[in-house]
Amino acid sequence: MVETIDHLTSNLSDNTELFDMSKADGDEAGLKAIEAEADALEKTVAELEFRRMFNNPADPSNCFNRHPGRRRRHRGPATGRACWSASI
Repeated sequence: MVETIDHLTSNLSDNTELFDMSKADGDEAGLKAIEAEADALEKTVAELEFRRMFNNPADPSNCFNRHPGRRRRHRGPATGRACWSASI
């Protein structure tokens, strides 16, 4: 992870300098290359964000959601957990 962040930092710094030089020289090919590199860096950042969101060891596990429901015994308006569970 540290290597990835170092890679991002150095590439952003290099591309900033290249952008300034390409813009000053009017180098369209250089600007397109920088844009392509920026897209690749953006994907790397998105992967880091995803890994940060799902860093719990249980995240790859299956999830089961159970709601204990009760049978309604009366004919009155449906309220509470029994109604919610019955509607699922």
